Amino acid sequence: MDIGLRLNDVEQMKLESEPVEYEDKKDPKENLAKCGATAKEMDFLVERETYSGWIGQRVELNAMTSPQFIAWLERKLKQHGVTKLIPDRKVLALAYRRAYLAKRMNEEMARLFKSLRREAEAVAIPGDLVKRKRRKLRENPALPWDAAVAESLSVTASTK
Repeated sequence: MDIGLRLNDVEQMKLESEPVEYEDKKDPKENLAKCGATAKEMDFLVERETYSGWIGQRVELNAMTSPQFIAWLERKLKQHGVTKLIPDRKVLALAYRRAYLAKRMNEEMARLFKSLRREAEAVAIPGDLVKRKRRKLRENPALPWDAAVAESLSVTASTK
């Protein structure tokens, strides 16, 4: 299925073209004709031969704005009868279970977050925390200060 950007699309959307050089010695129009380009499209894409190859114009998809691109793509897909795919029962069942799992994980993480936040708010802060961080950062000056704090957590947690 060819949904390529055609010259009439370029003209309707008033898209900007840019120069292109073809380094082939062979006329690129031959290949373009095999690919279904119209004579007008071939004349736009390949204007003339030069000493080093061929030159012409091209229009890239990024010449469109995002809304233009989406509208163009949806129009092309619709022209070719493309519709939304509905997977088979097995794939739908897997997707349903995956969605259920994600929903339940989010619910449990929210519950756990509330519980652990209360625990973190009540945790005792070591009295020598500043002194430890200064020593740690002298040992490793490239270490971010918050990473040094996090390291002290593993020491504190392992001494519980």
